[in-house]
Amino acid sequence: MRRERGRWSVEQAEQQVQARRWWAYTPRCQVVGAPAHVEGITAGMARISRDPTPIPELIRQARQNTELARKRNENIVYGYGHTSIAEHGVFSLAIWDIPRSLSRRLVAHRLASYTQQSGRYIPFERVPRPYFLPTAYRQGRQRAIFTRAVAQAHAAYQAIYAACTDHLLRENPDLKRGEAERKATEDARYCLPLAQTTQVGMTANARQWGLVITRLLSGALPEEVALGEALFRRLHPLAPSLFPAKYITAQPFPGSALDALAALPLPAGLAAGPAPASPSATLIDYDPQAEAKLAAALLFRAHPLDSAALATLTAQLDRPQVEAILAAAFTGIGAHDTALREFELVQYVVEVVCSEACLHQLIRHRMTTQLVQEAAPALGVTVPPLLVAAGQEGRYRAAVAALEEAYAALGAGARARLLLANGHTVRALLRLDARELIELSRLRTDRHAQWEIRDLSRTLVERVRAVHPAIARACGGRDAFKAGHLHLALPAD
Repeated sequence: MRRERGRWSVEQAEQQVQARRWWAYTPRCQVVGAPAHVEGITAGMARISRDPTPIPELIRQARQNTELARKRNENIVYGYGHTSIAEHGVFSLAIWDIPRSLSRRLVAHRLASYTQQSGRYIPFERVPRPYFLPTAYRQGRQRAIFTRAVAQAHAAYQAIYAACTDHLLRENPDLKRGEAERKATEDARYCLPLAQTTQVGMTANARQWGLVITRLLSGALPEEVALGEALFRRLHPLAPSLFPAKYITAQPFPGSALDALAALPLPAGLAAGPAPASPSATLIDYDPQAEAKLAAALLFRAHPLDSAALATLTAQLDRPQVEAILAAAFTGIGAHDTALREFELVQYVVEVVCSEACLHQLIRHRMTTQLVQEAAPALGVTVPPLLVAAGQEGRYRAAVAALEEAYAALGAGARARLLLANGHTVRALLRLDARELIELSRLRTDRHAQWEIRDLSRTLVERVRAVHPAIARACGGRDAFKAGHLHLALPAD
């Protein structure tokens, strides 16, 4: 059957998703980049602190004796616990045929580099194996429930895509069809389940890979464990001393702590209020004096001040002085420059409510702290405005309802969360500093950003503007910066 966008019935979609070629059964990975003699490099680097021999010679010696290099690596990294030595070995891996729900856990690790397949730019039909079928749902009634729900979501996606494309072309006669189709794809995907597959290119050092594999092996879901095992099988032969089997194993922590916290009772009568409209950002903790403290800290590096003088200066600065100092801190800054490190001293804690689709973008700001609650239908769904304008909200909600019904029928637990949609709303606590806020706004407030993360970024900036206007003056998209719409410097007297 030819895959023609916007033309499939639920029955046709179900026939397709039942076909084995449409299912991914096992996460897959492959090493695409690794240094030669990596164990010799790490073993040679380990000797630098105690041996005055030039570094190239240390590494050459280590490369000549692989057995000794491996013994030293395992002893230093895992025996003495000097795990930073493992950071000298860097590996790039391709990971594919994993569900989006698993990719979120993977890319949440901070100290790595990721590039992930984008649902904004790649039409769903071009994905070779669009859905991941969990082991628990591969037979009998469970498979029928899972398959039917996925088929309904897929058929809705096709119809929503076609209707949104037509709407955009009617409303914007000058819009090119390719651009209309891309915008339609971006919003139609909100009805697709987290069972849809994705692929990720990931580069990290051996220390981080060891942590990633250990956390995956400790996971509660079979696909997490399967990916951890696959990664270990690829990396262990390349550097057995950096990935020793007796150390890279499943661990009870942090799962044990999270389970213990979940078992604690809450005070009687405590209940969450209704979720705000998604996306939203609520500022729940900040320092009212942060701008004055930041201004003083900016002078600390430039002048010989001690802590007592710093405290006195903070108390003495008036509002115009604070604004002038902060403006000076942006002298000569460009659209791609990062604010001075002093801005990290200003911290914000924010409650964020957004869709899974939006969260997958927010999570890329890895220098923030993100505490994400497990997804559940109770928070509702985020409805893209384009779907409303194109008259597709009803079809979208019907598809989501079918996914929720299947989610409940399959136990409504962690295993069934694959059936929640990209549009389902999640809640998170976000802690970020002013430096990261400015950087986030540069990328996510830009007109090229996806609409929901752009709305969330703008809301976040407005919340900060209400309490720290001098800091918020530096926030805005790179498009606004390049156009000269961000007036970072104070006007001349």
